[in-house]
Amino acid sequence: MTHWMVAWSCLVLSRGVPGQEARFELGQRLRVFEIAWEGQPDARARARSVPHLNNAVRAFFTFRWDQAAHSIDRARFAVQAEADPSPAVAWATALSLRPASRLVDRAAGCLEITLAPFYKVQAGVPEKAAVDLALCDGEGKTVAAARGDVLNLPWRGNLRWGGIAEGDYRLMAEVVVGQDRIALCPQMISMVANPAGRLKQIASALRQFEAQPKTTQRATLAAQAAILRSLLAKETLETSYPAARLLDDLEAAIAVVSRGGEYYGKGRSGEFLIALANEHGSVPARLMAPPSAARGEPLPLVIAFHGAGGSENMFFDAYGNGKIVKLCRRRGWLLVAPRLSFWGLGMPPDRMVAEIARLYPVDKRQVFLVGHSMGAMQAISVAQRLSEPVAAVAAISGGGRIGKTGPWTSTAFQVIAGDQDFALPGARRLAQDLREAGVEEVRFLECRDAEHLLVVQAALDDVFAFFDEIATKRSKTRPAVPTER
Repeated sequence: MTHWMVAWSCLVLSRGVPGQEARFELGQRLRVFEIAWEGQPDARARARSVPHLNNAVRAFFTFRWDQAAHSIDRARFAVQAEADPSPAVAWATALSLRPASRLVDRAAGCLEITLAPFYKVQAGVPEKAAVDLALCDGEGKTVAAARGDVLNLPWRGNLRWGGIAEGDYRLMAEVVVGQDRIALCPQMISMVANPAGRLKQIASALRQFEAQPKTTQRATLAAQAAILRSLLAKETLETSYPAARLLDDLEAAIAVVSRGGEYYGKGRSGEFLIALANEHGSVPARLMAPPSAARGEPLPLVIAFHGAGGSENMFFDAYGNGKIVKLCRRRGWLLVAPRLSFWGLGMPPDRMVAEIARLYPVDKRQVFLVGHSMGAMQAISVAQRLSEPVAAVAAISGGGRIGKTGPWTSTAFQVIAGDQDFALPGARRLAQDLREAGVEEVRFLECRDAEHLLVVQAALDDVFAFFDEIATKRSKTRPAVPTER
């Protein structure tokens, strides 16, 4: 572990992780940047973002959330154009859109919206500014709208609606200054009939499981109910949740599990919030099952470990705006991202894989691990501790402790770091340590114009090209699982 990581971990333990409001805001701005970066083919334009991202990483790990957000926005501006944005654009971009709640009783008819600066800029409030609000359904149709003049900050206004269907909507906002229309990060607003009453019934139904052994099915019910309770209490969580869909699924799942059945897994495709159970508790995770899961055949599995300060949501909602989800879905592979603490996974690796395999059949010959920073260290550790060697590991911007030589040395390793990444020396040492431990195949990749954060998005295409190659080698002795394109 580097001296930097030791210092950072002590800071986390002494001061705690960022508040959910800050985590949410940073996550939304990061996703907007990642979309801009992915859509910019000019390598020189992409390179302009790196100094700002380095500033963002330093600010994040020293708990200066406003400065981290400012640097992320400056990185996006640098990707999009050489010139700095106008004062009006810079002022509007610094604003944060804050709905009073993200789980709303549709009978309320009104939602208060606040507009306030998330970080400071030199420009003051323009003489004439307005904000346009729109609530849009899944097809992009506006079902409610409002406009307000912004004379001072914070600004508060109300979004009103008449009859509206239950569902998960996007709250869109544009700040209008002269000829400029500056879009703010969208929010998810879930409209539900009588959410308080339904959650009360769910709480009552969940009591029947309290004295029963904990399983992944039951732990998942409890975890999803906790998320919905937090949203109903108007808490800001670190990412957007489709609460209307979650509530419907949770009620259906409780009915099935109450009868002794299993709801999660069993060929269901899509993205799910789950909790992997073990004797000591449970580990929250995100899971993506591709359409091919419906066939019930064993599928390749990718397990993704997030970096320090992150969560199971990082690989699904960030790291290239969920790029790994698209890469796995395209191949017809399962994807699971568990939550890590600084102390590790929270359950034995073999138990984790077994719990996943109870949900969906797993092709044990094609299990792949990928991790970033602290997650790279965890991927190295898990690869050595599993009773069956995994096919390949991609360790991005992290080190790792290498133990005794064993069956795990037949695993193929790819070690990656950015050329402007503070973790580059540690990654080089890791690659050398793996070779000295007798690992049969070790590859090292240095990503050009990448630092500690962007490197994941920049490297994922190479990671999956590596996984594809290893999967092809392993499938020579038997037919491979069909690839979905």
